[in-house]
Amino acid sequence: MKIHHGQFGLPQEVMGVTSERYVDLVFAVLGEPSYRYADVHAWRVLEADLGCALPGDYKCIVDAYAPVQINEHLYLSHPFPERWNLRDSIRRTSDSWAQVVWDDEEKQGAPWVSLGVSDLTFGTADGLIPLVGTDRGETVHFRDDFCQFSSGCTVRGT
Repeated sequence: MKIHHGQFGLPQEVMGVTSERYVDLVFAVLGEPSYRYADVHAWRVLEADLGCALPGDYKCIVDAYAPVQINEHLYLSHPFPERWNLRDSIRRTSDSWAQVVWDDEEKQGAPWVSLGVSDLTFGTADGLIPLVGTDRGETVHFRDDFCQFSSGCTVRGT
């Protein structure tokens, strides 16, 4: 699987990196993983609730480090612990995105316009699943059938 980075202004050296190599690079930056909450059952329960499997490279990184705040901006939640629980985070973030009313001036930045669909749900297999958030209002969403970005897509909050 290839990860598409081109639209996010990342350096040329990370463009076209395979997901396996990308995970290795993440581990090199973050250091020794703790795997304190790695739990296959927790992932199975979460994925059954969502109705789809989440990307393996994402689960590998989350199992290795989450829950954690990285570089004071990026939050990774995990499906096992009660605090910083990924299922709760997906539910809260999905509810927030579902309540956004896009007026005519903002529709150009609306996620369904980028995806080329007329209707969009959040937190379901047929919609966008929020996986990672920042303290700047950015959210990384996953969509199983979104073919342009093999590992999902990014939607920036307001």
